[in-house]
Amino acid sequence: MVSHINVGGASVVYVADDGIDDHVEINKALDYVESIGGTIYMKSGTFVNSGPLNVASNTILTGSYCCLIKK
Repeated sequence: MVSHINVGGASVVYVADDGIDDHVEINKALDYVESIGGTIYMKSGTFVNSGPLNVASNTILTGSYCCLIKK
C-alpha cells in the first residue's frame, strides 16, 4: 500500500508491506517521488524484495526502526 502526503511543501510517500513482493510498491513510490523529489518512508514490517530498487538522487529512502527488507 502506498499513500502520499505533503508536509510543509515537501512530499512524503508512505509504503506499507503486504507480505507478498513489495518491490513493486516500493518502486512505484520511488518513480512517483523521482519526478518531484521527496522522501519514501517504509512503515514497520517485513518487506519482501525480489528485484532492484531504483533510488533517484533527489529521493530519500528511509523507514521505521522496525522495518526489515529481505530477499
